Amino acid sequence: MRRAILMCAGEYEPIPIPVGEEHKSLRYAEAFDHSAPKDNLVINAPENAPAVTAGEDTPAVAAGEDTPAAVSLKDVLVVAVDGGLPRLLAQEIEPDLVLGDFDSLDKKFRPLLDQFGAAHPERLLRLPCEKDDTDTVYAARMCLERGCTELLLYGALGGRLDHTFANLQTLAWLKKHGADGYLIGKTTMAAALCEETVFLPQDYEGTFSLFALDGQVTGVTLEGMKYPLNDAVMTNSFPIGVSNEVNRQTVRGTECGRASVTIRRGMALMILEKSESEVIRRAGKKQEENGVTQKDGHNTVAEADMSAQGMPDPSLFRRIPMH
Repeated sequence: MRRAILMCAGEYEPIPIPVGEEHKSLRYAEAFDHSAPKDNLVINAPENAPAVTAGEDTPAVAAGEDTPAAVSLKDVLVVAVDGGLPRLLAQEIEPDLVLGDFDSLDKKFRPLLDQFGAAHPERLLRLPCEKDDTDTVYAARMCLERGCTELLLYGALGGRLDHTFANLQTLAWLKKHGADGYLIGKTTMAAALCEETVFLPQDYEGTFSLFALDGQVTGVTLEGMKYPLNDAVMTNSFPIGVSNEVNRQTVRGTECGRASVTIRRGMALMILEKSESEVIRRAGKKQEENGVTQKDGHNTVAEADMSAQGMPDPSLFRRIPMH
Protein backbone atom coordinates (compact mmCIF):
# COMPACT_ATOMS: atom_id res chain seq x y z
CA MET A 1 0.00 0.00 0.00
CA ARG A 2 1.23 3.48 -0.83
CA ARG A 3 -0.37 6.33 1.09
CA ALA A 4 -0.95 9.88 -0.10
CA ILE A 5 -1.62 12.82 2.20
CA LEU A 6 -3.46 15.77 0.67
CA MET A 7 -3.75 19.07 2.49
CA CYS A 8 -6.68 20.99 1.02
CA ALA A 9 -8.10 24.48 1.50
CA GLY A 10 -11.33 23.83 3.42
CA GLU A 11 -11.89 24.76 7.04
CA TYR A 12 -8.51 24.73 8.79
CA GLU A 13 -7.92 22.48 11.79
CA PRO A 14 -4.35 22.13 13.14
CA ILE A 15 -4.22 18.32 13.12
CA PRO A 16 -0.88 16.49 13.37
CA ILE A 17 -0.03 15.02 9.97
CA PRO A 18 1.55 11.51 9.97
CA VAL A 19 4.75 12.02 7.99
CA GLY A 20 8.33 10.86 8.41
CA GLU A 21 11.45 12.94 8.81
CA GLU A 22 12.06 13.01 5.06
CA HIS A 23 9.15 15.47 4.83
CA LYS A 24 10.06 17.49 7.94
CA SER A 25 11.87 20.79 7.50
CA LEU A 26 12.57 23.99 9.43
CA ARG A 27 13.20 25.84 6.18
CA TYR A 28 9.99 27.89 6.42
CA ALA A 29 9.59 27.96 10.20
CA GLU A 30 10.48 31.65 10.52
CA ALA A 31 7.79 32.62 8.01
CA PHE A 32 5.05 32.08 10.62
CA ASP A 33 4.20 33.76 13.89
CA HIS A 34 4.10 30.72 16.17
CA SER A 35 2.78 32.75 19.09
CA ALA A 36 -0.58 33.03 17.30
CA PRO A 37 -3.33 30.43 17.96
CA LYS A 38 -2.70 27.21 16.03
CA ASP A 39 -5.99 27.49 14.16
CA ASN A 40 -5.10 30.98 12.86
CA LEU A 41 -2.04 31.00 10.62
CA VAL A 42 -0.24 34.34 10.92
CA ILE A 43 2.61 35.14 8.56
CA ASN A 44 5.54 37.26 9.62
CA ALA A 45 6.22 40.56 7.91
CA PRO A 46 7.98 40.11 4.54
CA GLU A 47 11.22 41.54 5.90
CA ASN A 48 11.25 38.79 8.54
CA ALA A 49 10.49 35.97 6.13
CA PRO A 50 13.39 33.65 5.29
CA ALA A 51 15.16 33.68 1.97
CA VAL A 52 14.81 30.22 0.44
CA THR A 53 17.12 28.90 -2.22
CA ALA A 54 17.29 25.59 -4.02
CA GLY A 55 19.65 23.10 -2.46
CA GLU A 56 19.67 24.77 0.96
CA ASP A 57 20.53 22.38 3.79
CA THR A 58 17.44 21.53 5.80
CA PRO A 59 17.55 20.50 9.48
CA ALA A 60 15.57 17.31 9.98
CA VAL A 61 12.90 16.97 12.68
CA ALA A 62 12.02 13.46 13.84
CA ALA A 63 8.44 12.26 13.45
CA GLY A 64 6.41 12.27 16.69
CA GLU A 65 4.70 9.41 18.49
CA ASP A 66 1.51 10.02 16.53
CA THR A 67 3.06 8.54 13.38
CA PRO A 68 1.20 5.26 12.71
CA ALA A 69 3.59 2.33 12.85
CA ALA A 70 1.47 0.33 10.40
CA VAL A 71 2.38 2.64 7.51
CA SER A 72 5.80 2.69 5.88
CA LEU A 73 6.59 6.39 5.85
CA LYS A 74 8.91 6.11 2.86
CA ASP A 75 5.79 5.20 0.89
CA VAL A 76 3.96 8.43 1.77
CA LEU A 77 3.34 11.07 -0.91
CA VAL A 78 2.50 14.54 0.48
CA VAL A 79 0.54 16.95 -1.72
CA ALA A 80 -0.51 20.54 -1.02
CA VAL A 81 -3.73 21.32 -2.89
CA ASP A 82 -4.34 24.99 -3.72
CA GLY A 83 -4.44 26.90 -0.42
CA GLY A 84 -3.12 23.93 1.55
CA LEU A 85 0.57 24.87 1.18
CA PRO A 86 0.92 27.24 4.16
CA ARG A 87 -0.87 24.75 6.40
CA LEU A 88 1.81 22.15 5.72
CA LEU A 89 4.71 24.60 5.96
CA ALA A 90 3.38 25.86 9.30
CA GLN A 91 3.72 22.28 10.59
CA GLU A 92 7.28 22.18 9.21
CA ILE A 93 6.26 19.75 6.44
CA GLU A 94 7.54 20.18 2.89
CA PRO A 95 5.22 18.62 0.29
CA ASP A 96 6.38 16.49 -2.62
CA LEU A 97 3.94 18.33 -4.91
CA VAL A 98 2.04 21.63 -4.82
CA LEU A 99 -0.77 22.11 -7.33
CA GLY A 100 -3.89 24.14 -7.97
CA ASP A 101 -5.23 27.29 -9.56
CA PHE A 102 -4.56 28.96 -6.17
CA ASP A 103 -7.81 30.90 -6.14
CA SER A 104 -8.24 29.96 -2.46
CA LEU A 105 -4.70 30.92 -1.43
CA ASP A 106 -4.82 34.10 0.65
CA LYS A 107 -2.69 36.84 -0.87
CA LYS A 108 -0.64 37.09 2.32
CA PHE A 109 0.67 33.57 1.58
CA ARG A 110 1.54 34.15 -2.09
CA PRO A 111 5.16 35.08 -1.28
CA LEU A 112 5.48 31.63 0.32
CA LEU A 113 4.20 30.01 -2.86
CA ASP A 114 6.66 32.03 -4.94
CA GLN A 115 9.52 31.10 -2.62
CA PHE A 116 8.61 27.43 -2.71
CA GLY A 117 8.30 27.51 -6.50
CA ALA A 118 11.70 29.18 -6.83
CA ALA A 119 13.33 26.58 -4.60
CA HIS A 120 11.47 23.58 -6.08
CA PRO A 121 10.13 24.44 -9.57
CA GLU A 122 9.74 20.73 -10.34
CA ARG A 123 7.25 20.36 -7.48
CA LEU A 124 4.91 23.21 -8.45
CA LEU A 125 2.06 22.71 -10.92
CA ARG A 126 -0.21 25.66 -11.72
CA LEU A 127 -3.65 24.64 -13.05
CA PRO A 128 -6.12 26.75 -15.05
CA CYS A 129 -9.11 28.13 -13.19
CA GLU A 130 -11.57 26.75 -15.76
CA LYS A 131 -11.43 22.94 -15.86
CA ASP A 132 -13.65 19.91 -15.31
CA ASP A 133 -11.66 18.52 -12.36
CA THR A 134 -11.58 20.27 -9.02
CA ASP A 135 -8.06 20.86 -7.74
CA THR A 136 -8.63 18.01 -5.28
CA VAL A 137 -9.71 15.55 -7.97
CA TYR A 138 -6.74 16.56 -10.12
CA ALA A 139 -4.44 15.89 -7.16
CA ALA A 140 -6.17 12.54 -6.55
CA ARG A 141 -5.59 11.54 -10.18
CA MET A 142 -1.89 12.27 -9.84
CA CYS A 143 -1.72 10.23 -6.66
CA LEU A 144 -3.35 7.25 -8.37
CA GLU A 145 -0.90 7.58 -11.27
CA ARG A 146 1.91 7.36 -8.73
CA GLY A 147 0.56 4.10 -7.31
CA CYS A 148 -1.21 5.39 -4.21
CA THR A 149 -4.10 3.24 -2.99
CA GLU A 150 -4.94 5.09 0.24
CA LEU A 151 -5.53 8.86 0.27
CA LEU A 152 -5.93 10.92 3.44
CA LEU A 153 -7.52 14.32 2.78
CA TYR A 154 -7.07 17.01 5.44
CA GLY A 155 -8.68 20.45 5.25
CA ALA A 156 -11.45 18.98 3.07
CA LEU A 157 -14.35 19.48 5.49
CA GLY A 158 -16.21 22.61 6.55
CA GLY A 159 -16.06 25.90 4.72
CA ARG A 160 -18.29 26.04 1.64
CA LEU A 161 -20.96 23.34 1.54
CA ASP A 162 -20.55 22.75 -2.19
CA HIS A 163 -16.82 22.16 -1.75
CA THR A 164 -17.42 19.72 1.10
CA PHE A 165 -20.00 17.85 -0.98
CA ALA A 166 -17.56 17.73 -3.92
CA ASN A 167 -14.93 16.22 -1.61
CA LEU A 168 -17.42 13.60 -0.42
CA GLN A 169 -18.09 12.71 -4.06
CA THR A 170 -14.34 12.48 -4.55
CA LEU A 171 -14.35 9.61 -2.03
CA ALA A 172 -16.80 7.74 -4.27
CA TRP A 173 -14.68 8.52 -7.33
CA LEU A 174 -11.59 7.14 -5.60
CA LYS A 175 -13.44 3.99 -4.57
CA LYS A 176 -14.51 3.37 -8.17
CA HIS A 177 -10.87 3.70 -9.20
CA GLY A 178 -9.65 1.11 -6.69
CA ALA A 179 -8.45 3.38 -3.89
CA ASP A 180 -9.65 4.13 -0.38
CA GLY A 181 -10.05 7.79 0.54
CA TYR A 182 -10.66 9.42 3.91
CA LEU A 183 -11.70 12.97 4.75
CA ILE A 184 -10.17 13.68 8.15
CA GLY A 185 -11.02 16.49 10.56
CA LYS A 186 -10.32 17.01 14.24
CA THR A 187 -13.52 15.24 15.30
CA THR A 188 -14.87 13.90 11.98
CA MET A 189 -13.87 11.24 9.46
CA ALA A 190 -15.65 10.17 6.26
CA ALA A 191 -14.99 7.26 3.87
CA ALA A 192 -16.78 5.51 1.01
CA LEU A 193 -17.61 1.79 1.35
CA CYS A 194 -18.44 -0.56 -1.50
CA GLU A 195 -19.17 -4.29 -1.33
CA GLU A 196 -16.95 -5.00 1.66
CA THR A 197 -16.89 -5.51 5.40
CA VAL A 198 -15.13 -2.85 7.44
CA PHE A 199 -14.12 -3.38 11.05
CA LEU A 200 -13.73 -0.17 13.04
CA PRO A 201 -10.65 0.28 15.25
CA GLN A 202 -10.95 -1.67 18.49
CA ASP A 203 -10.94 1.36 20.78
CA TYR A 204 -13.25 3.58 18.70
CA GLU A 205 -16.09 5.17 20.66
CA GLY A 206 -18.36 7.75 19.08
CA THR A 207 -21.06 8.33 16.50
CA PHE A 208 -21.37 6.19 13.38
CA SER A 209 -23.53 7.23 10.42
CA LEU A 210 -24.09 5.45 7.13
CA PHE A 211 -25.69 6.97 4.02
CA ALA A 212 -26.46 5.35 0.67
CA LEU A 213 -24.55 6.91 -2.21
CA ASP A 214 -26.12 4.69 -4.84
CA GLY A 215 -29.89 4.73 -5.32
CA GLN A 216 -30.13 1.48 -3.39
CA VAL A 217 -27.59 -0.26 -1.17
CA THR A 218 -28.39 -3.84 -0.16
CA GLY A 219 -27.10 -6.40 2.31
CA VAL A 220 -26.34 -3.77 4.94
CA THR A 221 -25.32 -5.31 8.27
CA LEU A 222 -24.22 -3.33 11.32
CA GLU A 223 -22.75 -5.14 14.32
CA GLY A 224 -21.44 -3.83 17.64
CA MET A 225 -23.62 -0.71 17.50
CA LYS A 226 -26.55 0.59 19.52
CA TYR A 227 -28.88 0.16 16.53
CA PRO A 228 -27.86 -3.01 14.65
CA LEU A 229 -29.00 -3.97 11.16
CA ASN A 230 -29.05 -7.35 9.45
CA ASP A 231 -29.10 -7.67 5.66
CA ALA A 232 -31.03 -4.40 5.33
CA VAL A 233 -31.74 -2.18 2.33
CA MET A 234 -30.84 1.53 2.33
CA THR A 235 -31.72 4.22 -0.22
CA ASN A 236 -30.27 7.64 -0.91
CA SER A 237 -33.67 9.29 -0.30
CA PHE A 238 -34.05 8.47 3.41
CA PRO A 239 -31.40 8.89 6.19
CA ILE A 240 -32.12 5.73 8.16
CA GLY A 241 -28.43 5.29 9.02
CA VAL A 242 -27.78 8.60 10.79
CA SER A 243 -26.40 8.90 14.34
CA ASN A 244 -25.76 5.35 15.44
CA GLU A 245 -23.52 4.81 18.46
CA VAL A 246 -20.42 2.73 19.16
CA ASN A 247 -18.98 2.25 22.65
CA ARG A 248 -17.52 -0.39 24.94
CA GLN A 249 -20.95 -1.77 25.81
CA THR A 250 -22.17 -2.12 22.21
CA VAL A 251 -19.11 -4.07 21.05
CA ARG A 252 -19.39 -6.64 23.82
CA GLY A 253 -20.37 -9.98 22.41
CA THR A 254 -19.05 -9.29 18.92
CA GLU A 255 -16.72 -11.91 17.53
CA CYS A 256 -13.61 -9.73 17.57
CA GLY A 257 -14.55 -6.95 19.99
CA ARG A 258 -15.01 -4.44 17.17
CA ALA A 259 -17.97 -2.74 15.55
CA SER A 260 -18.35 -3.55 11.86
CA VAL A 261 -20.33 -2.61 8.77
CA THR A 262 -21.00 -4.83 5.75
CA ILE A 263 -22.20 -3.65 2.33
CA ARG A 264 -22.99 -6.50 -0.06
CA ARG A 265 -24.05 -4.42 -3.07
CA GLY A 266 -23.76 -0.73 -3.80
CA MET A 267 -21.78 2.18 -2.37
CA ALA A 268 -22.34 4.00 0.92
CA LEU A 269 -20.76 6.83 2.87
CA MET A 270 -19.50 6.18 6.40
CA ILE A 271 -19.11 9.15 8.75
CA LEU A 272 -17.51 8.87 12.20
CA GLU A 273 -17.84 11.70 14.70
CA LYS A 274 -16.64 12.43 18.20
CA SER A 275 -17.68 15.32 20.40
CA GLU A 276 -14.93 17.83 21.09
CA SER A 277 -15.45 17.42 24.84
CA GLU A 278 -14.90 13.66 24.52
CA VAL A 279 -11.71 14.24 22.54
CA ILE A 280 -10.42 16.58 25.27
CA ARG A 281 -11.36 14.03 27.95
CA ARG A 282 -9.49 11.23 26.20
CA ALA A 283 -6.47 13.46 25.62
CA GLY A 284 -6.51 14.46 29.30
CA LYS A 285 -6.64 10.82 30.35
CA LYS A 286 -3.61 10.03 28.23
CA GLN A 287 -1.70 12.98 29.68
CA GLU A 288 -2.57 11.88 33.23
CA GLU A 289 -1.27 8.41 32.42
CA ASN A 290 1.96 10.11 31.34
CA GLY A 291 2.19 12.01 34.63
CA VAL A 292 0.60 15.31 33.55
CA THR A 293 -2.14 16.51 35.90
CA GLN A 294 -4.81 19.17 35.51
CA LYS A 295 -4.39 22.58 37.11
CA ASP A 296 -7.35 24.60 38.35
CA GLY A 297 -9.68 22.18 36.59
CA HIS A 298 -8.16 23.03 33.22
CA ASN A 299 -5.79 20.81 31.31
CA THR A 300 -4.09 22.97 28.71
CA VAL A 301 -1.81 20.11 27.67
CA ALA A 302 -4.84 17.93 26.92
CA GLU A 303 -6.44 20.67 24.83
CA ALA A 304 -3.21 21.21 22.92
CA ASP A 305 -2.93 17.47 22.27
CA MET A 306 -6.63 16.85 21.57
CA SER A 307 -6.25 16.57 17.81
CA ALA A 308 -3.81 13.71 18.30
CA GLN A 309 -6.49 11.87 20.28
CA GLY A 310 -9.29 12.55 17.80
CA MET A 311 -10.08 10.37 14.81
CA PRO A 312 -8.32 7.00 14.42
CA ASP A 313 -5.63 6.48 11.82
CA PRO A 314 -7.09 4.75 8.74
CA SER A 315 -4.45 2.02 9.00
CA LEU A 316 -6.37 0.77 12.07
CA PHE A 317 -9.46 -0.10 9.99
CA ARG A 318 -9.71 -3.66 8.70
CA ARG A 319 -11.35 -3.82 5.27
CA ILE A 320 -12.35 -7.17 3.70
CA PRO A 321 -13.71 -7.11 0.09
CA MET A 322 -16.77 -9.23 -0.69
CA HIS A 323 -15.20 -10.54 -3.88
